[in-house]
Order: sequence, then C-alpha cells, then structure tokens
Amino acid sequence: MKRTKMMFAALLVMGAASGCTRENLGLAPLDRPADIKTSGAQTASMLTMYRKGVLDPAGSLTTLQIRDASLHFTTLADKATVQEMVFKLADANMPATESMPQGVNLRNQELHITRRIDAPMVQRDENAVTVRAHTSLTYKAAMILDDGSLYTLGGTESEPVDLDIRATRYEFGVHVTIDAAPQGKCWSIPGVLEVSDCSLFVESDGDAYSH
Repeated sequence: MKRTKMMFAALLVMGAASGCTRENLGLAPLDRPADIKTSGAQTASMLTMYRKGVLDPAGSLTTLQIRDASLHFTTLADKATVQEMVFKLADANMPATESMPQGVNLRNQELHITRRIDAPMVQRDENAVTVRAHTSLTYKAAMILDDGSLYTLGGTESEPVDLDIRATRYEFGVHVTIDAAPQGKCWSIPGVLEVSDCSLFVESDGDAYSH
C-alpha cells in the first residue's frame, strides 16, 4: 500500500511538472458547454415503489437496487439535452398468489428513455451543474417460464416525472446524482400489476469533456 501511494504521488508530481493537470487531460469546466457521460451505479442507488395487483394482491412497498446505470447529457450556453439514460434493476422474485400459484420471477428489469430530452438548467458554475429532465421512462423486463426460458414483457411507459440530474467535478472526473421524488402512478402491466409512488436515486461517476 505504501509503495502504491508513493508511485501515485510521483505520477502526480510528474504530471504537474509537465503541465498535465486534470483539466488539460479533458475534464471540462461545467459552466461551459460540455459532454457528460457516466456509467455504473453505486450501492446507494435504488428505486422505491408501491405495487399492487394480481402479482401482489395485498400491495407492498418495495425497494429494488439499481445494479447499473448509464447517462449521457450535453450542455450548451443556455440549455441541456439528455441523450441517454438507462437504469438496470435487480432481479425480483414475487411469491405465489392464488392467481399465480408458481409466483413470478422477473429478470432483465430496466428503465430507460426512448428519445432525447431537453432539460433546463437549474444551477450552474465551474464545478457543478444541475438540470431537470421532465420525461417518461420505459419499463421492460423478462419473466422466467416453467421450462427456465425467459419471456420478454412488452415495454410499458411510465407517467412523466421530474428527474434532477446534478454533476459535480472532482479531481479525477465527475460525480453525478439523479433524483426523482415520489409521484402518483408510475407504470403498469395491464391486468397484472400497478406500480405507484416511485422514488428514484442514482449515483454514478464519469467524465466531462468540452465540445
């Protein structure tokens, strides 16, 4: 560990001596037009929701881990555009009910946007920018059948929601949070499940580049 720290310190000194600061290497100041991309999801990332229907007759408040995420948005002088937003959810195993005696096991759960979204800027300075995207999200998943194969459920679109996206610069990149407050109806699998009162929080890291 000591050797690693010494090597890292030496690299920093060499970089500073040659003028290779993090900004020189491509990390854009966020008060100028920038291209921001992140991937991965930290452990605090989760989706909380209330679900009720054939698969959950009594109704329950459920939290799902967000296992992976990818985000791409661009900023200009006076506006931002969200180019890509994908959240991959943890598997869900729902217990047996009278209508579904074998229960239901959901795999490949995902929320994503299907088009570019214009997002006004809420706050902006050299080291941080916050934009607010008002958009629906498309939910898709696959169900495990009795023979072990996966049956893909058709995509269903959520009600529009406000997503606050905040990017903050730090020494080696940008840290991004995506936050959506609870809302009424979220999405449904018609005749099977209604999902409501969703709140979403995602943390991810990446880079910002001038453009």
